[in-house]
Amino acid sequence: MPQPAPQRKAQRQRRRTIGAAPSGLEPVQGLFAVRYRPTAESAVAGALRQLGSVRHLEPHHLLLVELPDTEREAAAVRKLRAWHRDGQVDFFTPVLRDRQTRLLRILTDEITVRFKPNVPARRRASIQRKLGVNALRQNEFVPSQCVVKVSQPTGLNTLKVARALDQSPDVQFATPNYISEFRR
Repeated sequence: MPQPAPQRKAQRQRRRTIGAAPSGLEPVQGLFAVRYRPTAESAVAGALRQLGSVRHLEPHHLLLVELPDTEREAAAVRKLRAWHRDGQVDFFTPVLRDRQTRLLRILTDEITVRFKPNVPARRRASIQRKLGVNALRQNEFVPSQCVVKVSQPTGLNTLKVARALDQSPDVQFATPNYISEFRR
């Protein structure tokens, strides 16, 4: 039985505000987050320091890299792609700024997904394989909800995958996980 029009409209609005579309976020020019492998930290940080300023976010194995111009940014992206291929960097992504609060957000390689309750496990696995994600952990209170890891999270790909999940008829919602700046 089709949903009533007001319910469909509310669902579309929810997807725009909660889902993968980061309507209130914008990339910060020249600012990247890099998740490095612990064994590659000093080499990656040292090479990026030659191109711009580097700040460590220790508990997350992240570097915030600020690059002063587009030429250095292009050089950094070339190096980051090579390191990603070689397994020294898990991912790198532009840092985003919330337009309303002006706080920074770093896109991670994780997405929180809630499947509709009647979706069988086989169908969930098929959707995950198709989009290149792997289930990391299940919500112990909501069995149809889990956190998935994106296999190719570089750039803004996590947003694209979250958007694709969110648009699936088998999914209630999908939203990327961020590391967010906090101020009191």
